[in-house]
Amino acid sequence: MHPKTFKRKFKNYIGTTFYDYHIKQRLLKGLYLLFFTPYTVSQIAQFSGYESYKVFIRAFNKDQELNPSDYQLFK
Repeated sequence: MHPKTFKRKFKNYIGTTFYDYHIKQRLLKGLYLLFFTPYTVSQIAQFSGYESYKVFIRAFNKDQELNPSDYQLFK
């Protein structure tokens, strides 16, 4: 399948671009790990597929209202 065809069909079926879907999935994994594991935020950033702690924080803050460390306080 041609990449343009894939992008078009993906957006038609899922309702968002593949890139946005992929980022959202990584952030959801990070959010799950923040709630249910004792790992540090930098470890969770790596487990979620981010090479840098800063990039994870920036992406997370764009998507969520609270900082990642704030979610760990709810434990």
